[in-house]
Amino acid sequence: YDLDDAVFLPSPTLAHKRRLVRWVYRDRQSLALLERADVVIASAPELDASLPGRAADVVLPTIPDVWAYPSAVHAERGPLRLGWIGSEGNLRYLDPLREALGRLADEGVASLEVVTSIPWEGPASFRRWERASEAKAVAGFEVGLMPVPDTPYTRAKAGFKLLQYMAAGCAVIASPVGVNRWLLDESRAGLAASTPDEWEAAIRELAG
Repeated sequence: YDLDDAVFLPSPTLAHKRRLVRWVYRDRQSLALLERADVVIASAPELDASLPGRAADVVLPTIPDVWAYPSAVHAERGPLRLGWIGSEGNLRYLDPLREALGRLADEGVASLEVVTSIPWEGPASFRRWERASEAKAVAGFEVGLMPVPDTPYTRAKAGFKLLQYMAAGCAVIASPVGVNRWLLDESRAGLAASTPDEWEAAIRELAG
């Protein structure tokens, strides 16, 4: 059983899925699979620590194919190109940044593009996610964003967004939650931010 999310915990993504998918992936099914598995692989130590009833046999990070990502181009002039990629259920993590991102866009400091299945209702342009063009879309960012609240579910995430951004040579800004702290410290690829004010300050710093 290969896990890169705490699928046995309530997930914002699952609420948007079809009924059959919700049935397959709801906590009861996940716990049954966890109990029956001969081997469990977790993508992060935080996820391993959150497993109910057993520990992972192997902690093996989920990483992107870095060679598939073109290199991001960092422009001398603004606005700074911000990007976010992910599933539609996680779009809500951008909501607390709505005012700050709107202000930055109005001032010409930075603009955001979201790559997912539906548009975000905040100040951003939209690109529909496609597997074939995913790496190219990420390479169109200069700074990749990963805001998440501090919850048991998000603390167990693998930080895959940050790894995608870094594979393309983007700077990153991320909530210091779970493995994100370690990725920021080890990579020195960007900044940590928690509150909307900190997020705005971090974006302005990188834009400068």
